[in-house]
Amino acid sequence: GSLTQREQSLDDEMAFIEEERTKLDIRMKAMEENLVSKFIFNDKLISQLQNTQNFLTQQFEAMQPSKD
Repeated sequence: GSLTQREQSLDDEMAFIEEERTKLDIRMKAMEENLVSKFIFNDKLISQLQNTQNFLTQQFEAMQPSKD
């Protein structure tokens, strides 16, 4: 009777929640991969900019008159 219907309803709800949780896990994994990719790209970019900064600093220092 009504207890069986309630159990079935709860089972259906649990199945739905599990399905939604699986979908969420997939979306979160994709988002994590996207963020890691962006982080790596930005990390490389910052490294290149630091190398450029170091090069320019050396060039400007080389242009300064010697203080002998």
